[in-house]
Amino acid sequence: MKKKIPLFIFTSLLTLYALISTAFAQYPAHTQFSLPEGAKVRLGKGSVMEIAYSPDGNLFAVASSAGIWLYDTETYQERAFLTGQRGEVTSIAWSGDSRLLASASDDGVRLWDTATATLKINLTEHHGEHMTPELVAFSTDGTFLVSSDFHGIRLWDVKTATLKATLKEPGHRERVGSISLSRDARLLASGSWHEDTIQIWDVKTATLKTTFPGFGPGDKCVSLNADGTRLAAGGTASGGKYGWFLWDVENATQIATLIEYETPEGGSSQTPVESLAWSPDGTILAAGYDGIVRLWDVTTAAPTLKTTFRAQTEGVESLAWSPDGTHLATGSSDVRLWDVQNTTLKTTLTGYTGSQGYTGSVTSCSLSADGTRLASAIWTDTLHLWDVTTATHIATLRTTPTHSWEPVIDSVSLNPEGTLIATGQADGLRLWDVKSTKEVGLLTEKISDRSPSGRRISSVSWSADGTHLASGNDHGTVHLWDFTNTTPTLKATLIGHREEVHSVALNADGTLLASASEGSHALRLRDVENGTEKVMFTELLRDTRVYSLSLNADGTLLASTSGRDGTHLWDLTGASPKPILTGISSTWVALNPESTILASGDRYGKVSLWDVPTLMAVPKTPFPENKTLSISVMSEAFVKVSVILKFIAAHKATFTGHADTIRGLSWSADGSLLASGSADGTVLLWDIDALQHPKTDN
Repeated sequence: MKKKIPLFIFTSLLTLYALISTAFAQYPAHTQFSLPEGAKVRLGKGSVMEIAYSPDGNLFAVASSAGIWLYDTETYQERAFLTGQRGEVTSIAWSGDSRLLASASDDGVRLWDTATATLKINLTEHHGEHMTPELVAFSTDGTFLVSSDFHGIRLWDVKTATLKATLKEPGHRERVGSISLSRDARLLASGSWHEDTIQIWDVKTATLKTTFPGFGPGDKCVSLNADGTRLAAGGTASGGKYGWFLWDVENATQIATLIEYETPEGGSSQTPVESLAWSPDGTILAAGYDGIVRLWDVTTAAPTLKTTFRAQTEGVESLAWSPDGTHLATGSSDVRLWDVQNTTLKTTLTGYTGSQGYTGSVTSCSLSADGTRLASAIWTDTLHLWDVTTATHIATLRTTPTHSWEPVIDSVSLNPEGTLIATGQADGLRLWDVKSTKEVGLLTEKISDRSPSGRRISSVSWSADGTHLASGNDHGTVHLWDFTNTTPTLKATLIGHREEVHSVALNADGTLLASASEGSHALRLRDVENGTEKVMFTELLRDTRVYSLSLNADGTLLASTSGRDGTHLWDLTGASPKPILTGISSTWVALNPESTILASGDRYGKVSLWDVPTLMAVPKTPFPENKTLSISVMSEAFVKVSVILKFIAAHKATFTGHADTIRGLSWSADGSLLASGSADGTVLLWDIDALQHPKTDN
């Protein structure tokens, strides 16, 4: 006889299951893919670099500045995230059986097992200065791989992960900007940035077969059809015009000029073709430029234009046909999938921050005091607002330029209440209402003569009580704005820096202001009321360029970072600043609200945490005051060893997970959450509370 489960136990189990399910369902699944240890969630997917369907049609890959996103083509839901490279993934290519995906990035060529979403092979030989691989192409049978870098084109044996050949002489002398393999892998087409030819290579013999002349300097886009008989190319013609051309490969003759443009006034090094792709059956050629896609019927001797449609709001940096030829994917600041028959939009893959690398870089990020909202600024004119509790995107805020310059957002800061966002950018200091996600103000005080508008703001920061906002400009001036009333007013203007103000910070009540710049007065701490210098740093810094700083609530500690000196932690309690921590390489620093932890980020995408009380402890020598030279030397050696041991003891953790430079760090008010923004276009949220209070097994 089976025993019945008591109702209260069954109910308790259901409740427990519901709680567990809710906990795991808190964030969207893709924000949890390949999360590094210590991270709670990833916001953003990076910039779109290249897109590609798997040959079997089951997967769709997007190479980004953060890594590679894999999608299921039935639902177009995220399936996996491949990461671990350094820098952006500039190119991807599938093996013919769809089992392997090759990628190129700053630190080499990787081969990924797509079934398990794991790294299979790392071609570690392919690295070094000026040898960063940019492009990859797979042979259909999967036996070899082609990669290109500044020093030429390389052929790799996939099975042995060894270099087969290097296509150099008489090859390209400069950066190779585009490559294309024929389907049978007999021929390889390549185009270089600074040269006036496109080259066709015999892959089997690793020799140059044909050269197509008639191109001027500038980027070139090349694409071979399946059997290698035709080459589509875009670039600048030697006559000064630029356009899209079709060539007969065997005879090295031009078949047709698909479209041709006059070179803009002043010349141009850019090709009007950003991307080219042949349909799988070779009957249609797709070309993308400036958001427009053109489809050409190339079945006849004289190609005809089938259709033209706007596929993206900006450029079309990448094109990819589905294996059955029914759909065409376009890549820009997002990825869109189109029904080719009627050019209707099927779906859009969102979450990307830009296209082609730097345009989607996070330049700054800021958490609200309660840790529920996060604002991240993108290199161009875009600001993203996130709900941290659900890891969902709330809104994209775009600025309206007030002049012809691109309104790059240099800095962003959320007020403590999480109701108002301040952004510093090329045309001024802008204010945004979080609830309505609308711009509510542009502070246009003329503070610089260098920008066309006279007011480029390079740094912004709120006081902890939200009553004051500091802003620094590109002319070395710092302004303090009073927000105690409905209308913000200019409270103080502080001069003294001779160059751009890279970072500003206020103490809790806004009475002390720290600012970072370059030159002989790169770091300053001033009394806001009278503008007087509180302490002098001039003789204490070797480097004259300070990138980032962080001032604690009571103004007794200041963290700063510069290229040569690295991270400094300054004790400001005495008559002159005392350096506590020096020499740690970093690009950004942030003290937690309690001043117990210093976070530093570096150019490799790492975030390190340092215990401040341990750093503050002064090593004591067991030896008496300099009685003899030998004792003095021993005493000095002991102090040096003690300092090293102190730094080791103070190091709490190092988080790795970003693919590129850290451009921003921000703490929640309770210190339980740390946000890091990176040039890879993503923000990672780190669980500091779990680090401080690790769970123990009973």
